[in-house]
Amino acid sequence: MKTYASNNTKTPVDLHETFTIYSSVSDHGKNYSCEVELNFTEITLSNHSEPAVISVVDIKKPNLSLASSTEDIEIGTSSLVVCSAQGSFPLKDVEMQVFFNGKEVNSTVEAGLLNAIYTQKSAAPVNISCTVSVQNFSETSNLIVRGYRLPPPTIDIPDHIPENDMVNITCHVDNQEPVNTTQILIILGNHENLASTVGRVVVHSYMGQRKHNGMTVTCKATLQLPTRLVTRNSSATLNVQYQPVFLKELPKKENFKSGESLASKMTCEADGNPKPVIEWLKENRSIEPDKSLGPEDEGTYVCLAKNALGTATLNVTVTVQSPNVLLYIYIILAITVVLIMIFILYCIYRKKTKTGEYDVKDIKNPSRNGHVAHNDNKEKHPLQPVNV
Repeated sequence: MKTYASNNTKTPVDLHETFTIYSSVSDHGKNYSCEVELNFTEITLSNHSEPAVISVVDIKKPNLSLASSTEDIEIGTSSLVVCSAQGSFPLKDVEMQVFFNGKEVNSTVEAGLLNAIYTQKSAAPVNISCTVSVQNFSETSNLIVRGYRLPPPTIDIPDHIPENDMVNITCHVDNQEPVNTTQILIILGNHENLASTVGRVVVHSYMGQRKHNGMTVTCKATLQLPTRLVTRNSSATLNVQYQPVFLKELPKKENFKSGESLASKMTCEADGNPKPVIEWLKENRSIEPDKSLGPEDEGTYVCLAKNALGTATLNVTVTVQSPNVLLYIYIILAITVVLIMIFILYCIYRKKTKTGEYDVKDIKNPSRNGHVAHNDNKEKHPLQPVNV
């Protein structure tokens, strides 16, 4: 309130007064009016203006971020852009816009949250901006997004490596952006002195060794970005080829009984890459190891292991024990004697235990009725044995 001193001037005067108001969000929507009073000795006159509604605005810098939580985005991938103005007031009057390199894009706004989809199309930096406006006030946040490309690295290794041969194994990556990758070739668990930078090729000279067959070789590419480290790996398997080698020795000589087979006593096994083929030979002819042996099969047998790189052989002298013919004759005679004795005993037993059968013959008496048999104990009717 402002009070002016008494003025004896009898002509009208114009008065202007400015009041400073320190408003808060709690004052939003309240009515303000200007009221004046003119005090005379005997009377006081007053008047007031039409009320004015105060509008309070509290706008804060929007929070702009990517859902991927990083400003380095792989080329061709998309990320959700999120802009928050929830700290601004009044929220219902907030307007929001998002721009990619100054070009406004479609977005959805709800309750002070803006969502837009951003797709990284190149490695060139892109400025993403979000503007929040309330009445005549606005705030803008910016975010610089960078693109990168790191394809899986390429590892070049021969399909097969002969033992003791020298070959080159290479590791490189193509079409990377930006071109500041580091390639590392990890072979046999060791990558010392096998690294290069700025996309250059790593070359390693390797001599094939059978003990390395089946081991994994890895080509690793790393790209250091401002916000994170990106890594890609590719792997291949060493295929070292070597001639067959027997896993165990065979005896120089082996004795078999007639009817036994080679497989019943001996196993011929060999290692090699490619996997060797195992074959038994006798006089350069293939022999089945499960075949029964007889005296005619004695001799020298060869176990042959063969693959595309060479062959390996083992020799075994085989002897076969002939069956004891006299023993077989004794056994047959003994069996025959036992059968004969069993037959004789059976016949004796049968004769002692068999039952006789008899036939009653009718002796007719002329003095008696030929049709009626009489038994007066005076006539005898002998029983005739019947041969069985």
